Amino acid sequence: MAEYRICSPAEISNAVRRCAESAFYQGRPGEIEFEDLLKQRQKFTPAMERESEQIQAIRNQAIYAKPVASQDVSRFAYQHRELFG
Repeated sequence: MAEYRICSPAEISNAVRRCAESAFYQGRPGEIEFEDLLKQRQKFTPAMERESEQIQAIRNQAIYAKPVASQDVSRFAYQHRELFG
């Protein structure tokens, strides 16, 4: 369904849940129609459209992340141990 291609999984899940609730209140529990999903999609703007600059900034941060300046010496740091010595 092309209308949902830029929606996040959470947005799709919310749309399906709202359609299911609406169908239940209309006396047809478990009967979600294709048209219901299309109508529901028209009621919200996906985050990719709403916050495209912020999402792109997060992606850039992940792609161009820099390594830490020094080795982790905290008490939570991974301690390498030989299993077979």
